[in-house]
Amino acid sequence: MGEQLIYSTKTRRDLEEFGWHRFTNNDEGLPDWFVDDEKRHYRKQLPVTKAQMDEYRQRQREFNARPIKKVAEAKMRKRKKEMSKLRLAKKRAQRIVDDPEMEQHEKVREMKKVYQKAATKKPDVSYKVISKGKRGTGARPKGPFKVVDKRLKKDNRKDKEETRKSLWKKKSPEAKRAAMEKNKRSRTGRKADKRTKRRAKRGKTN
Repeated sequence: MGEQLIYSTKTRRDLEEFGWHRFTNNDEGLPDWFVDDEKRHYRKQLPVTKAQMDEYRQRQREFNARPIKKVAEAKMRKRKKEMSKLRLAKKRAQRIVDDPEMEQHEKVREMKKVYQKAATKKPDVSYKVISKGKRGTGARPKGPFKVVDKRLKKDNRKDKEETRKSLWKKKSPEAKRAAMEKNKRSRTGRKADKRTKRRAKRGKTN
């Protein structure tokens, strides 16, 4: 119906008048079974053919079948990583073949190890979130898993902060001054960019 509205003024007018017909009513106090039956059967058919409905349903299926951009990029990165691992395994296998000091059975064994290591996939680790009151309860997930909670997140944040502080303490006074000057310059640059944007915005509004 939306497609018909944008192509013809006459069709738009006809569709607007289509809403007023003998099936429209505002009766009150009717039984529930009568209202339900009326909603199902006492209705005018829409001016849309079955072929048009099938066409738009097919378009919707095609849209739903398309992969998301982020998912497609992740699959391409995964495939690229696998191909690079395979190329590296081929180079290692070629070095093993060219090694004159190794016996034939040793070469076969080492090549099997190389290709097996390249073909093995890292197992997917599932995360099980446990709150404070539910620790030790619940079913164990299948395969490798890791238990996580809010405490773990805070501990990781604290470890990163302590690492940063310890690295800062190990720096020499000259390196500390250089880092402070760099941070100061970056803050000044950010403030200048904000001022420029504000001025440009005011200029556009004026």
